[in-house]
Parts: sequence; C-alpha cells; structure tokens
Amino acid sequence: MQEPGPSSIHPPHHETWDGDTGTMRNREGTVRRLDACEVTHFGLYGRRMFHRAASRAIGQQVWLLPKLGLRVISWIPRPGVTDIEDYYIDIASITTDGSRFHMTDHYLDIRVWTGERATVVDQDEYVAAIRAGYLDQGTAEQALHDVFHATDGLARHGYDLSGWLMRDHNIRLTWEPR
Repeated sequence: MQEPGPSSIHPPHHETWDGDTGTMRNREGTVRRLDACEVTHFGLYGRRMFHRAASRAIGQQVWLLPKLGLRVISWIPRPGVTDIEDYYIDIASITTDGSRFHMTDHYLDIRVWTGERATVVDQDEYVAAIRAGYLDQGTAEQALHDVFHATDGLARHGYDLSGWLMRDHNIRLTWEPR
C-alpha cells in the first residue's frame, strides 16, 4: 500500500448537521436537505438520498455520536449491490451547539459486517495527516483511543454494533429499513 504524501493528503473534512433546519453542510460547503432528521440525548440521526450517481449506494443513514467520537453510516445500496458493509464508522470529533452538530473527520474508519468482522481502514491517510500537521498530538491520540475503543467493543459483542452500543453505552440506534 502506498502512503499518501503530505501533498496528496487532504485537510480534515468538516460537516455541520442542523437538527432544527434538517440540513447538513458537507465538506465542500454545500447545504443538503435531509430526508429525515432527529436529535436525541445521545446524538443526531440523519437520512438522505443522493442526487448524483454513486457507485454502490443511493443514499445513507447516519448517526452522529459525540461522546464516542463516531459517525456511523448505514449505506442504502443500489439495487443488486450485496457486497456493501453493514456499517461504515468514521472516527471524528463531534461538538454540539444546541441542535447543531459540528463534525471533523480524523481519517480512521471502521467497516463492520455484523456478526462477522470489523476492519480498520485508511491508516495511511491518518499517518499522512499527522505528518502534514493536520492532526496535532492530542487529536491523533484521541482518534487512536476512539478507534481502539470501538473495535474492542465490537469484538467483545460479536461484531454487533447495536448490541455493543446498547449494552456498554445505553445507546439504541434506530434505522429505517434498507
């Protein structure tokens, strides 16, 4: 695997999700209306369909979980796509301002296949981001803590995201059927 160099690594992605307006501002600064949005005591749920051709998915359901430093995505696959993971987890810092959630991606991600396995990905981007100065020492250490905490919890609960979150954190995620 070739590591991205400092010239090819991107700055951290920032997004803002607004529970009052039902919108999210993506990393390019474009504001998108959410098809569904709910703020709970533990996070924010958002669902949106894509308005462009995506390779494997036509939409996504997202939970932002600030206390755990996680953005959990359940892709809505294109008809006929069967090889997509059950959950894609971004390691991130998430702060709140009322019903507004500000997310900064920390490069590390986890792909989860329920009952089977979890795989940490994008370590090359994480290392390149540190080298490029996009992650300071404290942020880099927090990202490692969060990825280890999540993968350990998933493993201890048989790679069952819902089971881990409910049993260890009293968090019950709800999803619309795919």
